[in-house]
This record gives sequence, C-alpha cells and structure tokens, in this order.
Amino acid sequence: MSSRLAAIYTALAAMPVPVGGALASVRNYDALPASVATADTPVRLLMPLSAQPGGGVSVVTFSGAQQADWRIADLLILRPAQAGRLEQAAALMVEYQVNYAAAAANTRGLAGAFIQSLTMDAGVFTYPAGGTAQWFGVEVKLTLREVWR
Repeated sequence: MSSRLAAIYTALAAMPVPVGGALASVRNYDALPASVATADTPVRLLMPLSAQPGGGVSVVTFSGAQQADWRIADLLILRPAQAGRLEQAAALMVEYQVNYAAAAANTRGLAGAFIQSLTMDAGVFTYPAGGTAQWFGVEVKLTLREVWR
C-alpha cells in the first residue's frame, strides 16, 4: 500500500465550508484556474504542495509502516482587494474562519488522514503567483497525518 495523497486532497475538497450564506466552490490541485474572475468567487483553491511556502511533507518509517505529515494550503479567494473594500470583506473573512474551524472539527478523517493542526491567515493574496490580481481571502494551512503499510 502507498500514500493516498490524491484521495486526501479529494476528501478535503469535499469538506463543505459556507461563506456568505452559500458554499464556496472548490478547485482541486489538478484543476486550478490560470486566473480567477470576480464572478467565480468565493472559491477555495487547494494548492499543490510545492506552490506555497511551508508546503511539503515529513515522512517517517517505523515497524514496516510509514507515516507522513502532509502540509497543504487551502486558499479562499473571496473578492478583489480594492481600496475601501476591507470593511465589506472583513465580516466574511471572519465568518469563513469560524465555519472552516467548525467543518474541520466535524471531520472524522480525510481518506484515512487526520488533521493534526491548522492555521488561518486572513489578508490580501496575489493569485496567480507572480500575477498582479490581489484578492481578499483566507489561507488555511493544514498539517494532515497519514499512516500506511
């Protein structure tokens, strides 16, 4: 047996997180858009491990089993970051963080992996990397533990 990382991403994408009275749509690592249109927001982007600083993995082998601590970034793109718009986005960013924490707490496992920790940063993000479009959003950094034989 080997790691189920792709299934972990799929299970994370299926975790419902509402914001503003509706579920945020999700784009998994294998279907990330080249850019985001305002009409497509809010959208969660499950970033590939190499795309975000701090993303990666730590693998340990013991007694014939392997354990991986996967670090995955789940980026919510909420709305364009324009001058004078923070007051409109702030309440939604806080609401999303509360809802994400509740969804994560109610998750019993993601394809056999379990959330070890998560941190959330609300702010202004550039997407795509190296682009000029700036967005209000929330970046959730998860560490998920998976064990397999």
